Amino acid sequence: MKFLMLLTGLISFTLQGVVLSREDVIYTALPYAYHPWSVNAINTRYPIYSIPGLNIHGEAYSFGNKHTPPEFDTEIAAGKIPRNWQDNYSQENRNQYTGIDCSGFVSRSFKADELVDWIGSSDWPNYTIEVEEGEQKEGDVWCGSGHVFLEGEFGYKLEANPRDDPIGGNRVQFLSRGTRRFTARSIFPQFRNVYPSDKQILDDIDMIDISLRINVSGSIAPGGVRMFITRSGEGEEFVGETSLTDEGDNTWEFKKEDFDVSEGGEYTVRIIARNDVTIAIGPGIVNNGYKDEYSWSFIVNQDSTPPMVVSTDPSDGTKDVSIDKTPITITFSKPMDPATTTPAVSAPFGFTTSWDGDKTINLHPNDYLEYCEDYSITITDNAMSKDGVQLDGNSDGDAGDPYIFTLTTEAPDIKLTIDPAVANIRERNSISPDVITNGSELKKEIDCNMDFDTHNPGGWSVSGLSDPSFSLSPGGTHEDNFTVTNSGASAALRVTCEIPRDCGDIISAEGYYWSEEGHRKDHPDENQSPGKMEYPTPWLIRTQSSPAKTTKIRGVSPGLGLPDIGILLSGWADGYGHILGRYGIETLPIKPDLKILNNPDVDISDAVKLLVIGSAGLKGFNSPTFKQDLEDYVVNGGNLLMGRRFTQILWI
Repeated sequence: MKFLMLLTGLISFTLQGVVLSREDVIYTALPYAYHPWSVNAINTRYPIYSIPGLNIHGEAYSFGNKHTPPEFDTEIAAGKIPRNWQDNYSQENRNQYTGIDCSGFVSRSFKADELVDWIGSSDWPNYTIEVEEGEQKEGDVWCGSGHVFLEGEFGYKLEANPRDDPIGGNRVQFLSRGTRRFTARSIFPQFRNVYPSDKQILDDIDMIDISLRINVSGSIAPGGVRMFITRSGEGEEFVGETSLTDEGDNTWEFKKEDFDVSEGGEYTVRIIARNDVTIAIGPGIVNNGYKDEYSWSFIVNQDSTPPMVVSTDPSDGTKDVSIDKTPITITFSKPMDPATTTPAVSAPFGFTTSWDGDKTINLHPNDYLEYCEDYSITITDNAMSKDGVQLDGNSDGDAGDPYIFTLTTEAPDIKLTIDPAVANIRERNSISPDVITNGSELKKEIDCNMDFDTHNPGGWSVSGLSDPSFSLSPGGTHEDNFTVTNSGASAALRVTCEIPRDCGDIISAEGYYWSEEGHRKDHPDENQSPGKMEYPTPWLIRTQSSPAKTTKIRGVSPGLGLPDIGILLSGWADGYGHILGRYGIETLPIKPDLKILNNPDVDISDAVKLLVIGSAGLKGFNSPTFKQDLEDYVVNGGNLLMGRRFTQILWI
């Protein structure tokens, strides 16, 4: 039945004469403005037409002429002169010239070809209605004293321009110009006084009357007004059973009574109207139809409770969010309108969106986020539920206010190691430890600036790094080295490498190097040096938490993942390290302050079950603080394994 009514409406629109839309008028007018041609017979009065062969766009203005572009081309080729002028106008003179004047151009645009005399500026008020200032649309006519032109696209005008300008004018143009002393008039239907008004919000209502007033020139065509309504998320539907009432003074009320809005949501109304206008000038009569359409929307709230954000992932204030987190989700308390909600979401990174159902929107970042960055994501109160209620961003029960949540991304996961991290270096000997930065867990490239520092008590020579500033790619490593030379040291050397991260923390690695030169007499033989020591098996040192390389003999400390045997870095400690390494046992290096190398926050009592102290390992360690720390370690369950001669008398 609806299809039959729609078909009937379409037939009524097309039976009578030519029916024009605003677009029809503009598309008829534009070829005059863009018409290309070349000067043949010159017109010496106008410089633009005084050069034979000059290429021009836009048919020539010529007072009293009304030639179409094809007619104009024919007459130019036949030697007619472009551009007549008013004080030279006569039938005889007019036949010498070709082109089109302002009335001819506008009349041709409205397909008034049957008229012998054109619709002049003084004639248009008889066939049009005045348009309120600022409401003119393309296809409307600007009328002034002795001149008319068209409102074109994008605010430009289409005009058969009589002004004499060396670089313009004298032809039909698509141009920007002022409208002072001109009045906008329209032959098309004008739509006013819509109800409900555009963007109006109605609460808790099931039935409404939808109406508007249509002002026309001439009369409404039979069956010439139709209404279509779209509810958000649904297709457009033709509305029948409407009424059209003549209120006089060329004004008609169009109404749809008792329209069902019980489902709520946003409704968009589209009206198509056509009027018939008979134009009779001289012996000619034009009886065309003119159609236009108008759309507006209103909202019906059946549940006036505003929607709120009930959850986000990550939640507000979450730290250490993965930089490849996707999607970031926002879930609302009510079904939301994607058309208003999607553009209401903003973030300081590029993203695309998708929806899970009608309550959850997903943000998919276009690229990895930055490391160590704070991000704020905002949903403005332009977001609306499907029943047309604004977002309640601050959860106060009232619609309005944005919702903002924040997240902070993770720090870059890099590992920094020094190899070897510990060594017993004899006098006049050197080693060159490697500094290795490992980016195997990185997700995007970062820039690193490494700080290199030494704590040299004297007797050591240290060369710095060669490449402290570098870029580290995902899966990549960077290697550098430094050289340590024992130039007669008696105390230990400590070396630190640090990489500051944007999160405000530091990745660091520490190397610890000592000399047995101060313990020449503190070896098992007591009177002969053992000479340079050579070890056939490695010292398995580990300072980072991970499963043990072997579980054949030893495991790891519970909860820490560190070896549970420690070796005090003093005296002849390395011998024990190599002996244990022979059996695949990893050990922790323990500094003389009883701190675990590269693990300053781990208490020795929590990690180390057995502390091994090599021969001469306690020489000089007679401070009350050290004694108390070692005693606390033993009292807390720690065990000691000490070499045969460890200078206990000096310590005691």
